[in-house]
Amino acid sequence: MPEQYVRNKATFSPNDELVLSDGMLWDPRASSTQPIHKFDKFNSTMSGIFHPRGTEVIINTEVWDLRNYHLLHTVPYIDQCTLHFNRDSTVMYAAKSVSHLEMEEIDEVDADSPGTTTFLAIDAHNYRPISVTDNWPAQDSSLTLSDISSPGEGDVDSDDSSVLYEMFG
Repeated sequence: MPEQYVRNKATFSPNDELVLSDGMLWDPRASSTQPIHKFDKFNSTMSGIFHPRGTEVIINTEVWDLRNYHLLHTVPYIDQCTLHFNRDSTVMYAAKSVSHLEMEEIDEVDADSPGTTTFLAIDAHNYRPISVTDNWPAQDSSLTLSDISSPGEGDVDSDDSSVLYEMFG
């Protein structure tokens, strides 16, 4: 029954009533030991997250409607990306970087193939890109996606998307 995604992480819905794990949706409050729904598997790596709205699940590039389990969108540019949302769930940040395993395969002497990261800011309602930044050297900075999507202590009134634009604009 398990789908065995390579990077499976169990995630809770925004209201903590559902759990998404290994491509299957579970209701831990139910007495059944069966999942509520098993999503079609289009990739073998990413197991998915809940959209903060609570009505959608994003499994790699596929956006599923939780109300009827239909495929709503396929968003190819978030393939294999780590996803985060801003505070009001209007902007989704996506980061795709070379993994540690991939880095081992790259000749470290070759200066033309350093690890790079792509950052995207995406409209979290229609899934269209707002901003894309390619080829940001991953090893040249300790900045992570969570640093971008979380305002600093003095930035209480700062909009998360403006932080991204200030960094890469």
